[in-house]
Amino acid sequence: GSLVFVGNLIGALIYFYLINKYHRKRLLIYSIFFIDFCLISFILTTNIPFLLINRVILGIFQSYFTIYLPLWSNQYGITEQRSLLISVGQLTTPLGVFVGYIIASECISLNEINGWKFSFVIQGIVILLMIYLFYNVSDNLFDSKYESFKDEKINNDITFFRLSESIIIDQDTNLSDIINISYLKQIFSNKIYVLSIFSISFIYYSVTGVQYWGGDYMNRILKIHSPQKRLLYFSIICFTSPTLSVLIAGYIIKYLNKGYENNKAYTICFISSILTFIYAVISVFVYEIKLFILFMWLAFFFGGAIVSILTGIIMTCLPQHLRASGYSLQLFFGTLLGYLPAPFVYGALEDFFDDGGKKSYFFNMSFLIIPVILLGFNRKIKYEKNNNIDNNDNNIDIKENNLEINGQNYEEVPIE
Repeated sequence: GSLVFVGNLIGALIYFYLINKYHRKRLLIYSIFFIDFCLISFILTTNIPFLLINRVILGIFQSYFTIYLPLWSNQYGITEQRSLLISVGQLTTPLGVFVGYIIASECISLNEINGWKFSFVIQGIVILLMIYLFYNVSDNLFDSKYESFKDEKINNDITFFRLSESIIIDQDTNLSDIINISYLKQIFSNKIYVLSIFSISFIYYSVTGVQYWGGDYMNRILKIHSPQKRLLYFSIICFTSPTLSVLIAGYIIKYLNKGYENNKAYTICFISSILTFIYAVISVFVYEIKLFILFMWLAFFFGGAIVSILTGIIMTCLPQHLRASGYSLQLFFGTLLGYLPAPFVYGALEDFFDDGGKKSYFFNMSFLIIPVILLGFNRKIKYEKNNNIDNNDNNIDIKENNLEINGQNYEEVPIE
């Protein structure tokens, strides 16, 4: 399962380069095609090395959707509905997992040996339909209205290209390479962006760990030995909770002035991170399954709200021309620090403590204190930034506020 995350890691770097260089509709269709190829080829062989490589390749092409979906929502969504559209986009993963579980379980119930293959075939057919539909959609609904930079040579002997500063480019310089280097400097100089991507990465870590090891925890600590019951409880936690929180967060941001750029969006993230940490830690100290579900549901609820809002903040804190590259890097760090290490670290800690998972579960839930700290600094930086802007605007207003009397201008002089 973790090999898909390795593919996501590689894909984030590849699409960081490609997304500002090539036609985005083509990238989408090619990515879908190779995902379909990976799914169908997976059921046609039992060669272990091929299957492992297949999972990595699948992760590479999946990463494009993670990057492009929020970008498309921000670019083409109706202004009044943009925040809600971005939030709804976050539901695609839990909804897909939930539907996948249902389809796979039904297929396996019909044929215990080869039933899982039928679920792959169903996915393959649906994806072929997606390729046909996307191919027939207008190109104007895919590519940014901002001109994509092409991989061209500079014909002039010396050209000045303005990004964040003037960069001298000679005739042998690849323009897209210069753009990528400059983009990196601009992106990582943004403190809000950096704090946000690290915050969301640690949330990914905790959530992924619970998804991988939560069933084992229920079995060994809470004594829920029935696989059907564990699946039911996890469906309640992992699907209903983030679904509700994402929708509520989207509606709240929709009615905030300036949306994700409003100070209150940062405050909501900070408060939600505190509640996520508290409820996640409390869940470790309960042995009644109903209480465990309640506290984990609340932890996933507020954690889902954080992810929904931070996704919008990560995009809006960057200029338009940096957002595609910025979100590619967000996927890279989210995978590197969150999705990828979670299954290994959870398992390693469980083996280290050797207590059935109690201490390791508590240790991993404690990692949620990191987003609390980072989002606290994030909120502080945002408030200071907005206060400085307001003060500068007030100073300009005072300077321009002249009183015209009898054809003469008199500046207001403060009383000493």
